[in-house]
Amino acid sequence: MKQRTTLVLITLFTLWAGSTLAQPRAYVPNNGNTSNPDNTVSVVDTGANMVIDTITVGNRPVSAVVSPDGTRAYVVNQGPDTVSVIQTSTNTVISTIDVDNDPTDIAISPDGTTVWVANFNGIPSNFGTVSKIDTATEMVTRIELPVISRSCNPNAIVVHPTLDFVYVTTGCDRLLAINTTTNMVIDAPNRTVLLGSNDIDISTDGIKIYVTDRANDAVYIIDLAAGLPPAAVSDTISLSDGLCAADPLDIAVSPAGNFAWVVTQPTNQVSGGCNIMPPPLFANVNYVRIDVGSNAASLFAGNPLETYSTLGFLGDGTSFYGLRISGTATEVMVSPMGTITIGTPFGGFGSIPASSSPYFIGPPMSELSVTKTGNGDGNITSMNPAGMNCDSSMNEICDIAVPDGMEVTLTAAADASSIFNGWGGDCSGAGNSTMITVNADSNCTADFEIQQFNVDVSINPPGAGSVTSSPSGIDCPGDCSELFDINTFINLNETADPDFNFVNWTGAA
Repeated sequence: MKQRTTLVLITLFTLWAGSTLAQPRAYVPNNGNTSNPDNTVSVVDTGANMVIDTITVGNRPVSAVVSPDGTRAYVVNQGPDTVSVIQTSTNTVISTIDVDNDPTDIAISPDGTTVWVANFNGIPSNFGTVSKIDTATEMVTRIELPVISRSCNPNAIVVHPTLDFVYVTTGCDRLLAINTTTNMVIDAPNRTVLLGSNDIDISTDGIKIYVTDRANDAVYIIDLAAGLPPAAVSDTISLSDGLCAADPLDIAVSPAGNFAWVVTQPTNQVSGGCNIMPPPLFANVNYVRIDVGSNAASLFAGNPLETYSTLGFLGDGTSFYGLRISGTATEVMVSPMGTITIGTPFGGFGSIPASSSPYFIGPPMSELSVTKTGNGDGNITSMNPAGMNCDSSMNEICDIAVPDGMEVTLTAAADASSIFNGWGGDCSGAGNSTMITVNADSNCTADFEIQQFNVDVSINPPGAGSVTSSPSGIDCPGDCSELFDINTFINLNETADPDFNFVNWTGAA
């Protein structure tokens, strides 16, 4: 299923209270349009409500998911027909995976081992396909969907949370199920009425599938209580009063699993149908909330001149982020906390991909940083997640973002002229590696010291003279042994007593 429904853990109160707890990050693809494509993803700190990073991906990114452990984000790019793999610890693209033509939507398995991509104009012959990506090897398996007509090409895709099935909505009257083990496609012709299917999500208990239908201004509920995918429509929620319709766009089940929220756009069913007085029932509806238990729908008014599609939920299960598409910018609407401009405009309603979920909110993230101390130097790297490379170069990375609760291994490697002396700060230990469980912003210190070696001087016979050093330290007799930094050039100066003559140096001199 769309993992956005399970990974957001903060509450709206937490944000208002100004807590220092780590906040989730939203990854928002900036799609642009065919004539003015964008190729970036905005990273939004949902606690501060601000863009904290911009990542360059492929042209026209339309949909994104984050792995359950929060270490990877996968972004579908319609322009080059690829998936960009983002390492979230550093917000850098670490690989690019080729998929079939016109990818529209993406989903990830609950265990994070498989990514699924719906390709609207897959091959052969521009009929739809699904790309199954092994996240460990990034190997791609093509799954060809039933060749019926171009209207049956896939729109949206979702992974069932417990059953071994992926569900795909199409533009005709078919809901397809793919067995995740055998890759076999199960067709359900004429068992569902999904003529204008747009988006899909599944309740957190896996019992109900929700599908938005823009052609019929409705939300269909498919009951999977029998556990047999696919299944017939069990309930229909109409969003039309004959004059004005609440055109359903995107749907998402809240993290608590108690509500399914639908973002809508009021449309006229007759000339001026939404503008008559008194306003029709669906004239000012921007959101519809469906009770998962009873299927009862509640309508929420918004601005009929604006277009929204859901972004993701805050942890209270009712307040959510939404994309507001205006004529001048694409913004994140944080209900009820204002807006953030995040990227290039979509360019109007017609250019919004029909079924994309153009966002993903990952788990709460904290910053893990390392400070090097001492007069030596070395490199610190991280594992699980990778990304830290604190090596004193111009491009060194000494801080990374880490999903809360993750145990990170840091490893120190001293330069040839240094030794590692141990960890401090939020880390501890004298060994080269240390582990830290990150639940808040943390800083570890890594102490590197310059290697030192003893220089020992002996005078033969004793009392025959004296030896001093430059730099100072040796003053023998008296002080005949001193530590000096590695690679230090030492000049030893001898002075013979009156009854002796200096003959020569032996040993290392």
